Amino acid sequence: MQKGYNGERKLDYHVRSLPDNFTVLNDITLRLFDKKFQMDTVILSALAIYIIEVKSYEGTVTFDTSLKQCLQHTGEKLLGYKYPITQVEMNVYHLMRWLQNRGLAGIPIYYFIAFAEQSTIIHVKGEEESIKKVMAYVEEIPLRVMKMDASHSKQKTVNQQLKNRIVNAILSECEDFTYDVLEEFNINKQQIQPGIHCPQCRKLGMKRAYGRWQCPSCNTNSKDAHNRALQDYFLLFGDTITNKQCREFLGVNSRYLATRILQN
Repeated sequence: MQKGYNGERKLDYHVRSLPDNFTVLNDITLRLFDKKFQMDTVILSALAIYIIEVKSYEGTVTFDTSLKQCLQHTGEKLLGYKYPITQVEMNVYHLMRWLQNRGLAGIPIYYFIAFAEQSTIIHVKGEEESIKKVMAYVEEIPLRVMKMDASHSKQKTVNQQLKNRIVNAILSECEDFTYDVLEEFNINKQQIQPGIHCPQCRKLGMKRAYGRWQCPSCNTNSKDAHNRALQDYFLLFGDTITNKQCREFLGVNSRYLATRILQN
């Protein structure tokens, strides 16, 4: 999550260079038919709306346009993610419907996928030209947006009043977004292994003994190794936890110990 946040802040820095006729809105969460949808950055002009989805991938990323797959190779392992183009295209659809429901349709919606790191190597398997049109590094986004906007200036009617109404509607209805890590990375709750990671060797399974957490693998002792485990729990399952849930996740039997941990 921290990488994703840093990527969005990099984009924020670069889009500040856009002229004053553009309005930039960050971390937008709206509700459509009782379901929330979230957009990293929305840029509005009187000619078009641009949704920017930021990705912070390391190593090499391969996009398979036929299978709609996104694969990341870090050198050690191969990871699969939701296909970002499908994600952002759904956001385009959701925003379009949201505007239609409020009588605010009339400005076209486009999107870009922005990569936070220039060191990310992008490979395309399939329709390379279609990927080139919508993907860029964060530094390129302001120029890409301005070029696309300029291409519409002779074809479309400038609608500053509609743009202002859309901005006001988004700001008035924007909600807080609850990030669902399990859904984002397609993880089943049953796959989550409870327990405490050793701060030294990172292995799971520290045991409580004599007022400390002890690692059976490397014999490291820690007073507060449970803090990181609880942070992981709140990230994965929400901001509340019961005494029973605490005991099950940390692997302890004592209600008294769980109460002390939660109170501290």
